[in-house]
Amino acid sequence: MDPNENKPFDFRMILAFVLMFAIVMIYTMYMQPEAPETTKQTATESDRPAPTTSRDSGTVDNQTPQLGVLDTVAVDSLFMADSVAVDTVVVETPLFTARFSTRGADIVSYQLNKYHYITDKETDEQISLIPKNSGSALRFEFWGAPLQLERRGFTTDRDRVTLTAADDSSVVRFSWSVDETHTITKTYIFYPDRYSFDIILNVPGDFPIPLEREYTFGWDAGLEPTESGKKEDIENIAAVARLGKDLEEIKEIDDSERPQQFGGNVIWAGVRTKYFINIVIPRSVEPQAFIADRTFGFVQDREDKYKIPYFSARVAVPISPRQPIDHRYTVYMGPLDYFVVKDEGLGLEGLLHLGYKYIIRPFAIFVLWSFEKLYGFVPNYGFVIILFGFLVKVIFHPLTKKSMVSMQRMKEMQPKLQKIREKYKEDPQRMNRETMKMYKETGFNPLSGCLPLLAQMPVFFALYQVLRSSIQMRGAEFIFHITDLSQKDSLFILPIIMTVSFFWQQKMSATDPKQKALVYIMPLIFGFLFAQSPAGLTLYWTVYNIFSVIEQYIIKGSKKNEGAGSS
Repeated sequence: MDPNENKPFDFRMILAFVLMFAIVMIYTMYMQPEAPETTKQTATESDRPAPTTSRDSGTVDNQTPQLGVLDTVAVDSLFMADSVAVDTVVVETPLFTARFSTRGADIVSYQLNKYHYITDKETDEQISLIPKNSGSALRFEFWGAPLQLERRGFTTDRDRVTLTAADDSSVVRFSWSVDETHTITKTYIFYPDRYSFDIILNVPGDFPIPLEREYTFGWDAGLEPTESGKKEDIENIAAVARLGKDLEEIKEIDDSERPQQFGGNVIWAGVRTKYFINIVIPRSVEPQAFIADRTFGFVQDREDKYKIPYFSARVAVPISPRQPIDHRYTVYMGPLDYFVVKDEGLGLEGLLHLGYKYIIRPFAIFVLWSFEKLYGFVPNYGFVIILFGFLVKVIFHPLTKKSMVSMQRMKEMQPKLQKIREKYKEDPQRMNRETMKMYKETGFNPLSGCLPLLAQMPVFFALYQVLRSSIQMRGAEFIFHITDLSQKDSLFILPIIMTVSFFWQQKMSATDPKQKALVYIMPLIFGFLFAQSPAGLTLYWTVYNIFSVIEQYIIKGSKKNEGAGSS
């Protein structure tokens, strides 16, 4: 005899749900990559590692190319002057403020106007996607190299660009001349409504120093944590790339394997944290490889000093001797917002962790879309979650009503089922046949009670992914002490309310006296699991329970009215 035979089907599904949810939680909490090292320190400033470069990494030979037009003495005199005048060009748009140095014509600072660091202290400091003191974070490096553009003094005719939402794009051009006829230019194109900008590198084909084989372009400085929960943020730091249809996400590199090089069709490459990315997208070139490297540094958090990886991510681009270079790239530096990066194209939205591609992810995208639309009417994501939960209950109300009717019929059938079990207790096969026969004669489907929970499980797991991963939930305030719906309730008030509401809901829906213990045990299990979940998820399940209780009162009331009317 099946030991679960006497259990109502709603409890079977709840038990299965608890097990699946527990697996997700345990994996999230304990099976992720090893946490970053933490050491007690008294220092007040963050240490920065020396940035890595493709020359340091040994990905290509460091031989000096043939000098061609210029002799060795001329080249030495040309490239010895490292002390160049340094000016700064400031670019301001509605979305970011960037600073470029005339030394190398490289970006040295990039702050997001609409995003701030989330720390344990009150702060309005804007997030910087270039670590402090990192020098040239995004630069071109040529094979063999005496060129070293990052050390050259460029000139520009502009020291500030300010774009408003009503403006068109704006261009900043940097130039470095070897002589009157040979000039290298870097042209930047900025847009008022985009986190991305374009960069065009121009090198004349008759440049006096032959540029052979290849150059690399990409990020050297890495990214630093931006969240108060630095452990989770650090665990998401990685070098990323899309090679053809495959997405590479590198979080670990052994010292013996540095740097790692991946050949193939590089669609884009860059670095990421949990909520932000710096990405290089080749537009007019076809890189032959993606190169990832990492060093380590430290970041201060209260009394702790966290060891964090600084990843570099570069693309290797082949070039032909004596051929002019006119290569264009798009550079995205901004939030990992699904709808924003999707507009950039090329699958950048794949970096957002939204669950299994063909199962949970479509539901997660729907949840995100729903949240965005609802937020336009209710500008508080806590109330958006409540409204979303209400809409889910309304949509699934027909299934819920059918389930409650089924459970009531199961309760009415219990005496007959008990007689069958007693009569055929020595013949389990006959007992099962007689049970199914009775189900068929009465038109009862024992699985109908499971339909509401089964139907809503994909939505629930999608909601879990959205609340953990989407930047919309980052720092989203609700009421009182809940200031970040993506993090757990630090006072555990919501989990307690959820446990009480779940107990209430289960007590109303229980149909078998033998399952009385589960009415108390299940809410406690859920309460334990939700204590470590995002507050937004706990809020959703709490309002779901409360709406379920209200719904059961309504259905029972309507059934009483129907009964009174028929009599």
